[in-house]
Formats: sequence, structure tokens, C-alpha cells
Amino acid sequence: MTMGTGLRLLVVDKEMFSGGVETLRMNLLPEMARFCDSIVWVLPPPHDRTFRDRFCDVPNLAVECISWPRVTLPQVIGALMRRLPNALFSEQLRRKVSHWLERWRVQSLSKKNHSTNCLTTCVFSQTPPDTGLPLAGIVCDLNPVIPERIRDNIVHWLRTADLIFGISEFTAAELRQLAPDSRSKICAVPLAAPRPGSAKTDGRLEQVDFYFPGLASPHKGHLVLFRACILLAHRGLKFSLILSGPGIAGFRKGQKFANPGMEETRLFLEQNADELGEKIVIAGDLTPEQIGNIYRSTRCVVLPSSYEGFGMPLAEALRFGKQVVCSDIPTFREQVEMYQATKLVQFVPADNPALLADAMARALDEPVSVTVEEADRRMAVWTWTDVARRCCDKLNALRA
Repeated sequence: MTMGTGLRLLVVDKEMFSGGVETLRMNLLPEMARFCDSIVWVLPPPHDRTFRDRFCDVPNLAVECISWPRVTLPQVIGALMRRLPNALFSEQLRRKVSHWLERWRVQSLSKKNHSTNCLTTCVFSQTPPDTGLPLAGIVCDLNPVIPERIRDNIVHWLRTADLIFGISEFTAAELRQLAPDSRSKICAVPLAAPRPGSAKTDGRLEQVDFYFPGLASPHKGHLVLFRACILLAHRGLKFSLILSGPGIAGFRKGQKFANPGMEETRLFLEQNADELGEKIVIAGDLTPEQIGNIYRSTRCVVLPSSYEGFGMPLAEALRFGKQVVCSDIPTFREQVEMYQATKLVQFVPADNPALLADAMARALDEPVSVTVEEADRRMAVWTWTDVARRCCDKLNALRA
């Protein structure tokens, strides 16, 4: 229920992402609604319909489309612009009109709902919304491989917005280095682990030795993991590994990756199919219920990323009380310290297959875990309710 803070939040998200960003949105916005008089979440079609259905039971949270409703004057103007011959209007002019109509729509929704603040939940390519309201944005990471245009846009946000949230202390520190003149408006708000839903399966869960949930991207470390698996196979160890995440289906037979780094990894797996083929299962992009079932049945979660803005799978693994083998990177260290989970985690240097294989072998020989009750106690230190409360407190401070 609302806390009666007077905060009426307009959330404008033109860019849609699967994976960690969607997890952030699905967990953060319903919790923030508890601390707001209202949240209006503005999305592009068809995502507005999808999330309106998902959030239909959340009090104080409404989902609107960034496109104008049919048979309204702005919608008719936009339709006419799209239908007129190219000889009459340049592509640049069409984009300007489209941008103007979107800005009009967002400002109209802001006025209609008496919004007090504006937020964008993931700042990458989206430009700052022009609403006249105190503006905040969430930056998920500054991965070194992101294009320069995206980095430049994040700098633009840092200099334009009134408040920027980094999703870890590490990410906030990176933002301060990127734009030292904007240090005062940067705030670290670490994310948290989603609540594990009840198991949904028609049969007994089969035990899995290793689970790696991760987006199909070179920095996630699939290649170093496959190299480590080759070393384990050469030792004669029997093990199973499940991979899931957006884009992971590209590892299946007959598929290819557009990204050169991922294609190199796919070819490595294909060339070593005789040794790894029966040990590795490509699960693809799964539902939260399916992911939860794998977490419950796995012995160890392996996270060989070379870079993370936060690293949601580590928090998820700890939420299920599972042992973890992960790269020794700052964001993973942050979480382990926050949740006092050193008993469950082995750190290994990133991009070192031999040491990763050693740690995975130890996980097989000397398994560790904690009870559900102990996991609940640890994870209660920092929850999505805490994340939402801190965000809303900071947004409210902009109105003071």
C-alpha cells in the first residue's frame, strides 16, 4: 500500500531489454509503487500491453503507451507523416516530427497524472525526457565495450539529469570518474536478489552440477568456461553444465552468432563437441519459474564474467543458498561482503581457465550450501524493498 509520500512518478523507458534490465524493472517498480502515491510507466508498443498485463494487480502502478491512442489528432498526424511520399518529407524531418509527438505525449501524461518526478530505469541510448520535472536515471554499467555514442549519451545524462543512480558502488565510482563535475548527483543504490517463487514442475528435478545463467556476450566469459570444462574432462571428471540466458540458443547446432567474440566461442564448442557435447545443455532463454527450478537443482553456480555492473545471477545464487564459483571482480566482491557469503563463494581471476577448472573441481569434491532459513536471514540484509525505499527517498529530496 502507498506510504502517502506525495511522490507521483513518471517513468519513461523507450528502450527495452531482456535479462538483467528486465529483472530490475520487474522487481523495482512494484516495490517503488509502495512508496509513491502513483507511478505511470510509459513504454513503447507492444511492451506496454505486455507489462500492463503483468502489473495489473499492482496498486498505484499504471502502464501507458508512448504512442498516442488511435483517432487522436497527434496519432493522425503521425500516421499521415508515415504515409506521405519520401519526396515531400525527408527521413530527418520524419524523425523530428516523431520525436515531437513523443515529447508531447509524455508531457501530456505528466500533466494528466500531476507527476512530480521523472525517472528512466536504464540509461543507454535513450535521451533525457523533456518533461520539466526533476529528472533521474539509472545507469546499469559502463562496460568498456559499449559504443562511444552510448558513453557520450551517459555523459549527457550525467550533466542534464538531477540525479543518477548507479546499481553498485563500483558502477557509481565509474560514473564519478567519467564525469567528475557531476559527482554530487551520483548515488549508489545496489540491486538485490529477487524472491524465489515456489517450484513449478510436473516431476522430480534432476540434479545439475553447474549452472551458468548469462547473456550471450563475450564479457560474460563463456569461452573461458568452455576451456575450463575441457580441462575437467581431461581429468576424467563427470559433470553437467546448463547454460541459459538471452541469446544463448545461438550455441545450438546450426545456429550462428553475429558477434565475432561469441561466434569464436560457438566454434570452440563445436570443435570440441566430442568431449563436451553430452556435458553441456543449452537451455536458451527461460522463464523465471524455469530458472528457479534450475537454481534449486544445481550444485554450483559458475559466473566467469570479466565485467559486471552488478551481477544479478550472483545475488540469485546466494538467495537459493548455492555455492558459487565466480570471477574476482569488484561487483561480485561487493555482494559477497554485503551478504556475508564468503562460505559459499570461491573467487578466481577472470580469464583463467586453469584456476576456474580447479575451483569447479573443488566444488564437486567439497560441496557447500546453507539452509533456506539461513539464506533468508542473509538476504534480508538488503532487499528490493530497501532498493525502492532508497530510490524514493532520493527522488523525494529533489522536491525539497
